[in-house]
Amino acid sequence: MGPGETGLNYMQQLNQIVYPGIGKTTNDNDCFVKSRSIFFNGTTDFEQSIEEEMHRYQLIWENGYFLKTLKEISHILNGENYDWELDIDSKTKNTRSNYIKDAIITKFSKAPNFQNLLKEAYNKDLRNAITHTQYNLIQGGVVLTNIKGDNHQPFYGITFEKWEEIYSKAWFLLRYIFSGLKDIMELFMFHLRKKQSQVESPFSYQMVKNGSKHMHTILKEGTGGLFINEIALTISYISIFEI
Repeated sequence: MGPGETGLNYMQQLNQIVYPGIGKTTNDNDCFVKSRSIFFNGTTDFEQSIEEEMHRYQLIWENGYFLKTLKEISHILNGENYDWELDIDSKTKNTRSNYIKDAIITKFSKAPNFQNLLKEAYNKDLRNAITHTQYNLIQGGVVLTNIKGDNHQPFYGITFEKWEEIYSKAWFLLRYIFSGLKDIMELFMFHLRKKQSQVESPFSYQMVKNGSKHMHTILKEGTGGLFINEIALTISYISIFEI
């Protein structure tokens, strides 16, 4: 299965997120404590590194191919059909935040550890603040001005330590979802090639879904078993969630 139109549209953006790496790193456990003495004016290296991370974070949760992949994996996890006609852009046209929460995260209840990871990596208020530039950096953390509190706490903020935790989980989630699926694909294709050398009389049939035709190849082995390549491929995704 190729990336499809959605994958092609978002592939360059995906590479922009992954290939430069997670961003600047340090072995200094006190780096955030030291940042409290920095005068933030928008030009410091510390501010630039946070801004770059925020840009990547925004791209992660706006990447349609990443969201489509998560949605398709949730279908497989719940024993549902792979949605060949899923148009993630039309599904998220009005609001991506609700779609991510209601159509993706809630669907991973059968994999609670993975679901918790999604909840920790996705922060709706933070994403919206970054998207609309409704935040600012202060000594100690990030103030989100899109969230209004009470008179005693007029704005909502998160510490830099918390931001790094959220961002790191989101970046590694995206990175290893695709590298994991790539590894599974390579293992599966190698296995399939071995199976093909033992095959007797392969044949194909068409499945029509919503007016679209999809070819399925059945390979009959010498043992008499059936090997359906599309089904085997999608089932292999489940190994990610053996948590």
